[in-house]
Amino acid sequence: MKKNNSLFIIVGLILVLALAASISLVQNSQELRRGAYFAGTKVLFNPVNYTATVGQEISVPIYVETQPVYGSTEPSKVDFVETRVCYGRELRIDVPTMEGSSLQDALVLDRQISPAFTEVMYTRLVQPQSGTNYHGCLEFAVRSDLPREQLKSGMVRVAMVKFRAMSAGTGNITFDTSRTTVSGYNSVDPGNVDQTLKVEEFVHATYTIAGQTKYDRGTCNTTTGNYACTVAENGAYATLTECENSEGCEPVVPPTSTPRPTNTPQPSPTVTPGVATNPVLKFRFSYMGVRTDSQCAVGWPVQIIVLGPGGTKVYTDVPAQRDTSITDKVVYRVTKVLDGFSGSQNIAVFVKGRKHLQMKYAKNNQNAAYDRAGGELTLTNDANTTPDYDFTNYPMLAGDVTGPTYERQDGVVDGRDFSYVKTRAIQRISCNPGEDMLADLDGNCQVVSVDISTLMLSLAEKQGQLY
Repeated sequence: MKKNNSLFIIVGLILVLALAASISLVQNSQELRRGAYFAGTKVLFNPVNYTATVGQEISVPIYVETQPVYGSTEPSKVDFVETRVCYGRELRIDVPTMEGSSLQDALVLDRQISPAFTEVMYTRLVQPQSGTNYHGCLEFAVRSDLPREQLKSGMVRVAMVKFRAMSAGTGNITFDTSRTTVSGYNSVDPGNVDQTLKVEEFVHATYTIAGQTKYDRGTCNTTTGNYACTVAENGAYATLTECENSEGCEPVVPPTSTPRPTNTPQPSPTVTPGVATNPVLKFRFSYMGVRTDSQCAVGWPVQIIVLGPGGTKVYTDVPAQRDTSITDKVVYRVTKVLDGFSGSQNIAVFVKGRKHLQMKYAKNNQNAAYDRAGGELTLTNDANTTPDYDFTNYPMLAGDVTGPTYERQDGVVDGRDFSYVKTRAIQRISCNPGEDMLADLDGNCQVVSVDISTLMLSLAEKQGQLY
């Protein structure tokens, strides 16, 4: 009998321990889930089926449907949506033809009495991923600057995209799930650093376009002798073949010539006794948003990639020193001996900060993106004679502070970065002069709405320069 009692006690203890472990596991799982998001949401088209004839406009509304804050019945509110919408070749984004119109005019916010979103942060057309059946994609972000108590929840209209039916056929309008981010306000725990909603479901749409497709001629391909033709609402040709083979485009036979080498060998750099054996790079630059009274924009190292006929070389944690002799703006100086790099002509430099997009600098006094391959910089092996290039008129864009891996840069400024900075701006976190915080984009030792505005300037650029 004593043995049986002991057995019952042991079994009871095991069951109690197992139950405790199960409860702990469930709680940990819930905490992990809430550690990434504070609520769930759905992103959808409504309606989901569209029919039109060639030439007609198609207006496609986009909605989010927010769910209650995890673990409560309180509604979750939304203040930011970024997404990418992809579509087939039968459609095109319908940009108005009137003077001054832009791509942003094809995205319509709800301007009724009680709007959910107040600003289109950026719009851009991007190429769809290879291997898909899509012809194009529209990427955009919208935000709301309404007070917290006025932010919307439940079924919320984000925007309406205007398409134009260009040719007969059927296809899909879909969200790129990897490029969609939703953030908002956690009314249950406003101080929580997590202000992102988890997109738990996407609802895509389909379309059917009827009517006759027509084509218009484009440029003549002098190699094939055919025109490049595109779909046109009032095109002159009924078939693509008829358009391509129409009269007037003749192939041009190039004259024979003696082949010439495409690359001119670069002379080896002359090494003068007493100077460096590698090129020396010197330049000045500035950060977008950093002002003369910024006391925390110090000690921000940069990564430098040097590209030229001598190859490519990466240098990390390169110190950038503030030039205190310049008082009307904040300028940083870099002087770097390019160990392991041999080029001295036609050089381009890519510079990236710990919270900034990668910028390409390729000529002195550059004031805009250098949209060509290569560069125009010249270097010498002597720090006294190598040119001191001025890049301050093209400031480095801030905002790349996090990515799929928390607080690890991913080379783009998107919804993750916006949510990261916005959350800390809500908390108005601060630090002492000389210290640093990732979300403090202007270096004034605090994270406030100005940092959100600084990040928004980078959203149009979106991605660091790569070539």
